[in-house]
Amino acid sequence: ILEKMKAADQVDCLVVDYLQLLEPAVKTESRQNDVASTVRYLKELALRHSIPVLVLAQVNRGSVDRADKKPMLSDLRESGEIEQAADVVILLHNESKAMGGDPNESLLDLIVSKNRHGAVGTVHVATELPYCRFANLDTAALQGLEIEF
Repeated sequence: ILEKMKAADQVDCLVVDYLQLLEPAVKTESRQNDVASTVRYLKELALRHSIPVLVLAQVNRGSVDRADKKPMLSDLRESGEIEQAADVVILLHNESKAMGGDPNESLLDLIVSKNRHGAVGTVHVATELPYCRFANLDTAALQGLEIEF
């Protein structure tokens, strides 16, 4: 299907909502191997069709035990292959919710933990949920964080 859509110039980007729910073409004995296989397939799709592939994935609860509660690259769940294959990894962090405050707090940190073609760092944004977007709060933090697809 993707090949036909790309040929008809109907696809500019592929979004996978929740990587861990995808089933690999060939199941293995290990869930980590299944996720790794799926990640490699998605990376291959991105390269073959010259399109960005945005993959949403779950992180483990490792950040709960840290004092600052911020997620890290090593918290990506079930496979180091996710980190290895990704060109960019952005982790979301709601400080208020993590510290036991208001979970509806609109401030959010976008933690650019990996950026193969640029800098890493944190960008502070406000969520605009009715519009499904983020509003920039920190233009200085955006310097050098250009993300190429």
